Amino acid sequence: MQVLQPRTINLNSIVEEMGKLIPRLMVKMSNLFCILRRTSETIRADVSQIEQIIMNLAVNARDAMPKGGKLLIETSNEELDSVYKTAHPVVKPGRYVLLAVSDTASEWTRRPKRIFFEPFFTTKEQGKGTGLGLSTVYGVVKQSGGFYLGA
Repeated sequence: MQVLQPRTINLNSIVEEMGKLIPRLMVKMSNLFCILRRTSETIRADVSQIEQIIMNLAVNARDAMPKGGKLLIETSNEELDSVYKTAHPVVKPGRYVLLAVSDTASEWTRRPKRIFFEPFFTTKEQGKGTGLGLSTVYGVVKQSGGFYLGA
């Protein structure tokens, strides 16, 4: 059992550090782009869990692009209002720091997005993955007071 150590952090700092580590671990990945917009807002989260989120998403992207591709990690400040809440009832209006991770894999477009966060769902062949990566990401996001907004 991991003891959580939430603290106030700047998400850009973590993404910058992970941006240096990911290319060394992801030999197959052709391009990694980090777009870090100035975020005046901070988040309260466990640093190792945020790093785990980024790494899980990067590994999934690598595995989904066996011939290479592009991985994009972005941060920004966002203001989610009552109009946004109408379309996403789970979201509380307010100011947020956004972490968006996208890649050029096509697997996401063929299946309903909600199933990707179900525990043990995997697109990998048997023995090549547990199916816990995205459900772990979802759990950490929720535990840190965030929301998955979908693609």
